[in-house]
Amino acid sequence: MPKCLEELYWWLCWRVWKARNNLIFEEKKLKIAEVILDIKSID
Repeated sequence: MPKCLEELYWWLCWRVWKARNNLIFEEKKLKIAEVILDIKSID
């Protein structure tokens, strides 16, 4: 797998994990639209 795709994969995993933790530990509602916007904001 090319390095840039590998980095993208791990970055996506990290963002999904953070969204999950916010939901579980901080009781923040998970807004899929916000997660998607965050993913789209990759430079």
